[in-house]
Amino acid sequence: MSVVIRHCTVDDVAASTLPAEYAEMGAPELPAPVVWWDQYRAMESAGIMYPMGAYFEDALIGFVFIVVSVSPHYSLKMAVTDSIFVSKAWRKCGA
Repeated sequence: MSVVIRHCTVDDVAASTLPAEYAEMGAPELPAPVVWWDQYRAMESAGIMYPMGAYFEDALIGFVFIVVSVSPHYSLKMAVTDSIFVSKAWRKCGA
């Protein structure tokens, strides 16, 4: 078996065990993250948030939230990574 990257939903991430670990993310100069799940869901529903999950078998072991929007500065669609996270237990195995 290997790790598979595929589409997931914000609810898949929120319902997993990852949010408890996700709290460790953040920059030391900023306050601790407080995830606004309803905003992520609204962005996903609007078609500007694209969650992708890293799965081992059926277990979600990591995720990335990609935001796609039109840049008013360049008049182009652009994508940025909002969040990227891999469970600590899977970080040294290539996940």
